Amino acid sequence: KISFFLLWVIALPILLKTEIVLLWWLKVVPEYSVYFCRLFLISVLIDTLSGPLWMLVQATGEIRKYQLIISFLFWLSILFALFFLKWGYLPYVVLYIRIVLSCVLLFTRLILLKSMIRFPAGIFIRDVIGRCVLVMFVTFIIVVLCSELIQNIWEFVLFVLFVFSLCGIIIFVLGFNHSERLFIRTAVIKTFNKLKREKFSRK
Repeated sequence: KISFFLLWVIALPILLKTEIVLLWWLKVVPEYSVYFCRLFLISVLIDTLSGPLWMLVQATGEIRKYQLIISFLFWLSILFALFFLKWGYLPYVVLYIRIVLSCVLLFTRLILLKSMIRFPAGIFIRDVIGRCVLVMFVTFIIVVLCSELIQNIWEFVLFVLFVFSLCGIIIFVLGFNHSERLFIRTAVIKTFNKLKREKFSRK
């Protein structure tokens, strides 16, 4: 969940102002690159939620069934991509398929883990996926209204600072439950006190 939030904070301003970022970086923006960039970021965000799940599967040692199912889905997505390209769809349709595959793989891993080690899939969906989606929705609605004012790279830099601050507050309030917020506060206070002691000892 923390990995997802960290990536979302970085991805959100890029998703909303991809054209400005690519124009500043590349000067001449290749065709379809805006679509590729946005869709790739979305697929990576979904994969971030899956990361701990496949590592947990590997830790069980029972990977034969898992590898067969996941490999089959990967090959199936490649076949779908080839068919869509052959039918004349634009190149970035491949990343749409990749996003669908990432969602399918996420829930497939949850189902497999539930059958293998009685993994609490319902709690994961509610406390991890649910909170991530809530944070995405709230921050996107607020930030997209402000993004219309951005016209150049310097305004974009200020926009990024605003997004970081806003997302930090919303993530802390909506993204974490009570025990997680308490853990973060305790960790921050301990770190601050440690820095104070180090500074005092130097004097």
